[in-house]
Amino acid sequence: MMFGDHWITIDPKDFIWDALGDGRTCIVLVMSNSYEFALLGQPVYQGYYTHHDMEGTRIGYAPLRNSGKEPIIQGIPPTRSISEAGQVSRWSTFFVILYWILCFVLFYFVVYPYYQDKWDADNDTEKSYL
Repeated sequence: MMFGDHWITIDPKDFIWDALGDGRTCIVLVMSNSYEFALLGQPVYQGYYTHHDMEGTRIGYAPLRNSGKEPIIQGIPPTRSISEAGQVSRWSTFFVILYWILCFVLFYFVVYPYYQDKWDADNDTEKSYL
């Protein structure tokens, strides 16, 4: 997960809680709200030493020695929001539909007639292929 321009590793075991300890009842520890972001809470802190700089309004992270977390690395922030990144363009949708139509046409008018003639069940000379 990226905070500012730094990547922080959050493993699934950090934000999925086995409520009864039986592996069948799990709770995702992410909370939705009316804004364009989710509240993460405790999972963000799992395996990290954190320092809250109240004057500088920032939080510092360092992986704990035996946590197995990757070191925090600097990265390039995304250029699109999550809501924009998940949207499919109309052209992409058009080409996918066109692709499936062409596949159907190819199958129906080329492949199907070829095998229909080759293994015709009503033709006695071709029954040996069945």
